[in-house]
Amino acid sequence: MHVPSSPPSTSKGHGKKKVNEIIVLKLGGSVVTRKSEAGIIDTVRIHEFAAQIAPIAKSVPLVIVHGAGSCGHPEAKAYHIQDGVSRENAEGAAITHFAVRRLNEAFVSVLRNCGVDAVCMHPFCNSLAKNGRLVYSGEKQVKAMLNLGIVPVLHGDVVMDTARGACIVSGDQVVSAMAKALVATPKLCDSVKGQLEDTRRSYVPEHGFAARLHGNSIHLQNTGVCSVHPPAFSSVLASRGVGSICFAAGAVRVGVATDVSGVFSGNSVVPVITRCNVGAINLGNSKNTDVTGGMRGKIEELLFLADAGISSHLFHISRVVDFLEERDHGGTIVR
Repeated sequence: MHVPSSPPSTSKGHGKKKVNEIIVLKLGGSVVTRKSEAGIIDTVRIHEFAAQIAPIAKSVPLVIVHGAGSCGHPEAKAYHIQDGVSRENAEGAAITHFAVRRLNEAFVSVLRNCGVDAVCMHPFCNSLAKNGRLVYSGEKQVKAMLNLGIVPVLHGDVVMDTARGACIVSGDQVVSAMAKALVATPKLCDSVKGQLEDTRRSYVPEHGFAARLHGNSIHLQNTGVCSVHPPAFSSVLASRGVGSICFAAGAVRVGVATDVSGVFSGNSVVPVITRCNVGAINLGNSKNTDVTGGMRGKIEELLFLADAGISSHLFHISRVVDFLEERDHGGTIVR
């Protein structure tokens, strides 16, 4: 497929982004496709989105992820990919991937025609999972692209799985894994490193994770969570008399644009969701074909991200510029 080059632009960047801040922006499958019509791409809506973000995309590091919508979910369901892949249904892995790959290429083509230097990045080719969870999401390639000003565009996809053969990884899981991989990595100051090397102690703070020295960095252990928001971790170390900690540059903002204004309780948008109040909210299920859990699966993924200290914002697609420019978007924050 021919993908046109991005035309040069004289547009100036918008917004007031912080230095080194990376934005991970997800578009739901219901935004980029007509979920009730198999295989129909909503190119009009994609073009509206691309035209809105193009000026901003030139001035901030941006990673875009989109859902599969009606391009992939029907195929995955027909071949039972969510139950694992063997030689008996391996054909379905390729068929499902090609369905969502077609959507991704169309999406990137529209972005490039609007002046965004975007490139396709397929999890099928560069990610790996174990028991349905990503263990590598292609973050090294993404970091290299961001350094060059390229906008990588990932998506929900079939991913090779060391335990199941292959599995379905939602766009929301891609967002969660990528954001955690891109967030600042804790690096020990020499004085702190010396203290830990002297005792080889593990610190188990009230936050529920264990911190252990590994090389020149701290590894966090908490049901798969491998990073934590730097300020929270610094305060934990200080409370235990360990001293200060140094962090690599880099912060992440996560936005999820959907065809609704946020998460609803009755007729009102829920402004904030945490692990403390999520049980009282009826998240329901997607009424369209969706093998990744619909809104419930989305919130569960974003709560995993919140466990790592990264908040996420859910809002209507029409408010995407409000999110990018850090204005009130009228949606839901998961933290």
